[in-house]
Amino acid sequence: MFVNVTQNNVETNLATTMHLATKMRLIALCALVPAFIVVGIIFLFLQDVSIFFSIFLFVLAFAFFVFVLFLYRPVMRKLLTRTLAGKEGQVRYTFREDGYELIVTTASDPQPFQMSGEYGTLLRIVEYDDMWLFYYDKDNIFPISRDGMQKGTAEELGVFFGVKLADRYLVKRKKR
Repeated sequence: MFVNVTQNNVETNLATTMHLATKMRLIALCALVPAFIVVGIIFLFLQDVSIFFSIFLFVLAFAFFVFVLFLYRPVMRKLLTRTLAGKEGQVRYTFREDGYELIVTTASDPQPFQMSGEYGTLLRIVEYDDMWLFYYDKDNIFPISRDGMQKGTAEELGVFFGVKLADRYLVKRKKR
């Protein structure tokens, strides 16, 4: 049996958001920014289009580039701080051989939310350096902090997930 208690706070939610938005940010940097620049260059050579429209596209590409690289994290932190104000809490995960259970408690709601199930019903679990993302379904994703282990170790839990979920367990850890 494994027990993990993960804090539901701004930092945990920010880390989750950054993991979930990685692909979107890469698409923005590798596709949208160059597309704005190419369209801006094309408009420079067209006789019927004002040069200001090309300049607008270049400025838009630069602003998008700066936002994705430097401002996304601080903006998300501020948004999450406002959204989670007074709603912080914790999630207690219990993983057994036959299934899992999670209990979500928040400071603002005296009635905890409880959920349990079998591993066969999970969509997937993705492991990162700092957490696992527990995909209950497409709309419900729960972060499991590696630092929150109370019974068992993070390495043992990763092996356990690999055995229970097989090809639905993905590892996206950085090589050390």
